[in-house]
Amino acid sequence: MNESESISKPIEENTNYGRINRLLQRAATPAVRHEFNKQFHPSAPSSSDFDLTLMMCLLRTLTSIYESDVFPLETDTSEAACLMRLKHYRYLIGHNKELTLSNKDFTKYWAHITDAICKLGGENYRKTCMQLRCTSLDESEKDIHLEIKKIAKGIREDNKEEYPYWIEDTERYFPISAAIKQIIEEFDKCKHHFVVVSGKPGTGKTALARYVALNLHKNNDVSIVPANNPDIINNLLALRTQNNVTIHPVKIKNMPVQNDRHGKKKQKLTNAPDIEKIQNNQANKVRVLALDDSHSSQTTQIKTIFAIDDFLGRNTINKRVTNAWKQLFYEHFDCPNNTTDSIYILVTCREEIRQTSQFRSLKSIYQFLEYNLSWESVETIAQKLDIASCHMNPSTSEQLFTEIEVQKVDRFHTLCLLYSQLHHIENVNFFKDPYSVFNQEFEEIRTLSEPCYIGLALLTIFDGKLGKPLYDQNIGKLVRELCVECGLLQNDMKLSKIQKDINMVVGRYIIDEGTSYYVVHPELYDILLNYFIKKIPKSLINFGSNDFLQTRVALQGSIHYCYNSFTGVHPIGKQHEELVFNRLIEDIIKNKFENALCNIQVTNTAYQEELIRHVQKSDEVLQILASSCLPLILSVENDFSQILDLILKEREKLNLSQEVEFERQDNYDVIDYDDRKLLNLQSSINDKEIILMLACLYGSVRVVKLLLSLDYDINYQNSMQKSPIHLACLRGNDEVVKLLLGLQSTGIKDDDDNQTLDGLECDIDI
Repeated sequence: MNESESISKPIEENTNYGRINRLLQRAATPAVRHEFNKQFHPSAPSSSDFDLTLMMCLLRTLTSIYESDVFPLETDTSEAACLMRLKHYRYLIGHNKELTLSNKDFTKYWAHITDAICKLGGENYRKTCMQLRCTSLDESEKDIHLEIKKIAKGIREDNKEEYPYWIEDTERYFPISAAIKQIIEEFDKCKHHFVVVSGKPGTGKTALARYVALNLHKNNDVSIVPANNPDIINNLLALRTQNNVTIHPVKIKNMPVQNDRHGKKKQKLTNAPDIEKIQNNQANKVRVLALDDSHSSQTTQIKTIFAIDDFLGRNTINKRVTNAWKQLFYEHFDCPNNTTDSIYILVTCREEIRQTSQFRSLKSIYQFLEYNLSWESVETIAQKLDIASCHMNPSTSEQLFTEIEVQKVDRFHTLCLLYSQLHHIENVNFFKDPYSVFNQEFEEIRTLSEPCYIGLALLTIFDGKLGKPLYDQNIGKLVRELCVECGLLQNDMKLSKIQKDINMVVGRYIIDEGTSYYVVHPELYDILLNYFIKKIPKSLINFGSNDFLQTRVALQGSIHYCYNSFTGVHPIGKQHEELVFNRLIEDIIKNKFENALCNIQVTNTAYQEELIRHVQKSDEVLQILASSCLPLILSVENDFSQILDLILKEREKLNLSQEVEFERQDNYDVIDYDDRKLLNLQSSINDKEIILMLACLYGSVRVVKLLLSLDYDINYQNSMQKSPIHLACLRGNDEVVKLLLGLQSTGIKDDDDNQTLDGLECDIDI
């Protein structure tokens, strides 16, 4: 082979790989979607956003179309065989590390994939496949990372199609058999197969939950679906319900009456004439609507467990997620059926989250059972040694436990995991002060590779997730600002260099999941933020996420605690306060009201006064606040009477109606699901008294005083016959009730004047 041939062969094989990859994306995906829509009517949830892997997973889980996972014979041309071939070749392409394909394999792959596509989608696809084979790859398709972006999410290792890469982490988890057994038993005890693993940070909640899920998968044939919100469960249940109705059409059934009018069971008829006589007697028949279950064997529901980490939020409650959980319950679990009976839900929750009213509210409706690691499982020294042995060699663990401080350390599970990621693996001081040890490593990375260091900074700014490839123009601008703020030698750093160099910490600090980089553990993100908040405060304030502004930072003195590993809140120095408020004003202009009006410091007087000062500088900002209902709702909820007063005056100045209209469903969803039902809120127009009603529900005393001074109707009753005082009593908001009683003259009957507050709360019909 001459030199030119040796050079051209890898290029040709790389092109072969690219063409097969393009065929899977541009022809196989729509063909499978065609088959998917035959099985499931293309209604909500829509398959238009589903990728190839997800559709195959749903077809396998919800239908009987898959009979086997064995690669089919060439003579088998059934739909199931075609889907199996596409799954097989998608797997081979996704796991081809060399990104090349020989001419022989290319010819074989192309023929099999094309035939499968045409069988599923129709012969009209053959012309499309031929065009894809003859057309040259464009520049974006030559960039293999960009090309595989859509399918990489679905890549799994052998026998891991049903669950994500966290399976590797469980191999470093020392199983507590008693805990695993108890949690598995809890599923059969609770009504809706819903178990919460709770506890303080670092106690091993996530690892235990995943280990339990894998045990159920292995021993009980339960399919695992990782999720990050209840909408995924809702979508799957909607598809299952749709599939069930499709297979079991509604029909009229004649049901024989089993009992006579005296309640006595009728005698069994054994003689044929008598049977015929009864069959002809329509008086003894009841006509009912029922599902045709003649094909019941086809609809046996596969047991599925959903594993969700921090199911209500990590540091603070996510109200929209809480509402989604309630909506899921009332739509699917309020009246259990065979669809929900096959669903198992296993979630984790931090100790401070489980103490909230939202957690208690969900517990009351789902009746889930809770396994609290902080109560149930207090590790002994011997158990901690076993845990440590999964992450370090025996000599290190023995040396570790000679230190009394280490024996008593909190968050031991998480610290062991993070310890295994360290470059200097013998640094036992990590367990005493992990932040200092990691800070030293980050400084070493800065010296070794400035592009990798900037990559970690980007990961921190984007909440521990960095999309691939790095080509966005805005990221380029951010990188230049980061280089200046960090005082790096390179001010014009190429994004391709950052992406290349960040791979040096893959496996240690981050995970490469094909389309994105992720930090290996949420605690590591906290450590990164603790480090970079001191290095790049301006960039974090200017470019940080909504979650960063709402839950991660606060002005010095606006919260009663400084940063610690449990709250995750970082104080912003005086020199950067103006930068924070400038960002908040920009977000108000962009209608991101929650960053300014729904953060962890919004109830602090100093914060409120400073925000008011900045708002009053601009008539544009006031008009934007007055033109939307969401600032009204958030101000009421957080008892921010000063900003509410400004908004109401501006609305009057602009001659805006006092009726509250929710412009977007997203605004409507910020109100608690139960509160919406109680107030009979509509997503369209609601009268002005809704603000007073909400203030009484929330116990917002200052807001109630303001609204009463503006002549809001204290005796108003909504369509549910609830008045402001009803709602204040319902929630036990004593100060609001006393305020209303002090001003109310006609709302309570004379013979009730001497009732105590407690008596009033009990006697009002709610």
